[in-house]
Amino acid sequence: ILFGVFVFLVLYVDIVSAIVAAPGLAFAVLLGISTVSVYHWVNRFDTLGDYTSLPIDADEVLRAKALTFAVIALPVAYAYLLVGVVMFFEDGGLLEVALGVAVLPLVVAYVFGVTSYLTGLDPNELLLNSKLFSVFTAAISVVAVPLFVASIAYLRFPVESGVFAIAFSAVAAVVGFFLYGRAKEKWV
Repeated sequence: ILFGVFVFLVLYVDIVSAIVAAPGLAFAVLLGISTVSVYHWVNRFDTLGDYTSLPIDADEVLRAKALTFAVIALPVAYAYLLVGVVMFFEDGGLLEVALGVAVLPLVVAYVFGVTSYLTGLDPNELLLNSKLFSVFTAAISVVAVPLFVASIAYLRFPVESGVFAIAFSAVAAVVGFFLYGRAKEKWV
């Protein structure tokens, strides 16, 4: 659904296609945010209590869930990014494509960390608790808005926007890994 909306906006809404000079970057950010649905799916059917009779500890379960998330979310997001690149790639856009490829896993790491910290293994709480959803939205916006602005600024400042996007996303990924570590302490 997000892919369809993005394609429609970039192809058919003139103001969006004129403003978003780096659709690879903007699309990578959008895809990174959408991986929250993979987190929901990975944690939907079981709890830590379901593993108490097995000879594994909570850290192993959480590591396995993180690995499962990465193994599903990243390839799917990259597949959609590839389709987007094929649709929107123009001559001279190699830097912009590389930017999307580099930023995507960093945004995914941030989204994973924020989601795991806020919801633990019960991500459906995010959908039911308006206060929690507001905090989640604010936390995601702190990263998404500057990156979307960088995709707009790319038209005039391609190198500077690219460097900013990668550096800012890298810092966000570090924050995501930190939040994931805190989530393990908080929810176990």
